[in-house]
Amino acid sequence: MTGLIAPSASAATTHVVIIKQPTDASVNALITGDPFDPAAAGPNGFVQVKVTQDALGGPVNVPGAPVTFTLAVGSGLATTGSFHVETRYTNGAGIATFGPEAESSNPLSIGEANEPFSTDYRLVPSTLVGETTVTGDTSAAFDIWDKGCHGTGCNIDLRGPGLDRYSTTENVGLGGSVVGTGAITINCPGQTLIFSSSVFVNVTSGSGAVLLESHITRAEMKAASNNGQAHVDWCVGLKTAGPWNFPRRDTNNDGSVGAGDLYVGFAPKCPKRDAALFAPCILSQTSDGLGGNITRGYLPGGDPPRRT
Repeated sequence: MTGLIAPSASAATTHVVIIKQPTDASVNALITGDPFDPAAAGPNGFVQVKVTQDALGGPVNVPGAPVTFTLAVGSGLATTGSFHVETRYTNGAGIATFGPEAESSNPLSIGEANEPFSTDYRLVPSTLVGETTVTGDTSAAFDIWDKGCHGTGCNIDLRGPGLDRYSTTENVGLGGSVVGTGAITINCPGQTLIFSSSVFVNVTSGSGAVLLESHITRAEMKAASNNGQAHVDWCVGLKTAGPWNFPRRDTNNDGSVGAGDLYVGFAPKCPKRDAALFAPCILSQTSDGLGGNITRGYLPGGDPPRRT
């Protein structure tokens, strides 16, 4: 510890290591070691950083060291002016924990969602040795989503309350965002787009299906030249061919079909038995009584994007 605070301390002997990595979270929610789990109820708990110094016989833990983060910068990395971090101090084991304390319930969050197809967030941990900042290795990549929740049956709404409601079918984290079409394009032959400039993306920390109830209003149909159309399709992009053997299409807009492209197709009707195992598929379609459409069905877990 003397080496940390003495003016002559050598910064090269101090090590700053993330021992519990940040993972996906929603806008302004506490970033923890498990996706979309601000209560840190999962096995990885809160984000943690360990500070040690080299000494005769091996590294020693450094208590009382101030630890903070900055956003990593570089190609493919997201940056924002709404990054919030509070300094945490290492305990007797040299570990700083970014969990709630008396002065704050949220010491680590980001207030802007990134584009998950083309950018990531990464954090750089640091501490002070005298007046010198010592940084550690950059964190693993993670994303910030428009909405998120955690737990069996938890749900999020995109496009507004009840319009695109995603619900988990297992005890996992769930996130979703509405993104632009600049980084990815999902088109099914013959479709008439209702939302021509948006892709609806969901992600889970598990593999079970996600239940989606999508409400397309009459005004949205009229704006898309679908006035009077009662039937709505989901055009889905997957990272594998899926249960319906979708063909791979040029979704990254480079003019060719290759390993970086998604498998794209219309979600068919769900089978009567074990419907969730056949995601993506549509369970039912009904009128909302006002000239709009309500479509219910399943999407796969993981990170499939979907465009209606």
